[in-house]
Amino acid sequence: MSVKERNRTIGIVTHGDLDGLTSAAIVYDYMLTTNRCTRAVLEISQPYILHRILNKLFSLSFEELYFLDLALDENSWLKVANHIKSLLIRGVRITWIDHHETTLYISDALREVGVRLVHSLRECTSEIVERLYCSHTSSPSFFSTLAHIGKVSDKNLPPEVAGKIFKIVKTLEYSLLASPGDIYFKKKLVETWVFRKELITSEIERRAKEADLKMRTLHKLLAEKVILSTPYLEVIDLREENVRGYVGKLASERAESTNKIIFVIFTPSPHEIVLTARVPSTINFNILAYLTEISGELHGSRGGHPKAASLRTSSLHFQRILKLIQGLSEKLEHYQGTLFKPNL
Repeated sequence: MSVKERNRTIGIVTHGDLDGLTSAAIVYDYMLTTNRCTRAVLEISQPYILHRILNKLFSLSFEELYFLDLALDENSWLKVANHIKSLLIRGVRITWIDHHETTLYISDALREVGVRLVHSLRECTSEIVERLYCSHTSSPSFFSTLAHIGKVSDKNLPPEVAGKIFKIVKTLEYSLLASPGDIYFKKKLVETWVFRKELITSEIERRAKEADLKMRTLHKLLAEKVILSTPYLEVIDLREENVRGYVGKLASERAESTNKIIFVIFTPSPHEIVLTARVPSTINFNILAYLTEISGELHGSRGGHPKAASLRTSSLHFQRILKLIQGLSEKLEHYQGTLFKPNL
């Protein structure tokens, strides 16, 4: 066996939530178990910074590259596309596995240049990789459990649906919240699953307890920052608060506790605002479709899926966003007969 064959490296670029991280662990273990690689270079990314991650990876040498749970970001796509073309010219095999609707917008472009795209709107990414790879991992039962964790987290399944695994999912989610920007911890988490086969460690439990205290405080803040409340939705203004990294989970938990569609507005940078929305499990409403509908008027970029989505735009559009959501509230009044799911 040549030195090159003994040192085959793959790249994995994944989203930093549980769906992305569990997917990365399954792919990594599959590649090791089937002798398709000896090590992986793991990077954590958000769609809008993917071009920066690829620029960082460009100087490294690897045979395959996996993108996991990363949706299209319209504002940075051209930069991402140029990096992908350069990697393909170097002979790197690229596989993109995702479930976000916006990724379909570039599906033809990806396939035309030779990227293998695996996409499903019905499954989250961890479900897809479980179906493709789990039976060939070093521990199919363990990695199947990981895939279920990713599914419960991504689809925001309530305790009565999630079952016994709900507590584990919440602990893992909160451990990620404790330090949202801690990329090292996220990479370490994936490696713990791959090499130690441990779902929960003492460090994870400690971080989860820290986040739980912070979440209790932030939920009180949310209640104070509601600027619009109707029978079916709430708008919460957090533009003056430092809540980055916590917004999605806060919105999800408030949606379930209030049985309302929750819109949270916050400021990631001085001239931008992000509108993050979550739909509770009791309501039939496609929030991604709605944000797509208004994104043109707001000159913004959006992403997510039917139950959880976000829109990024100029801070100048704040008042316009409020008027649009008020209009949505009036429309929902007319659909109240079909809005709530039966038997829930």
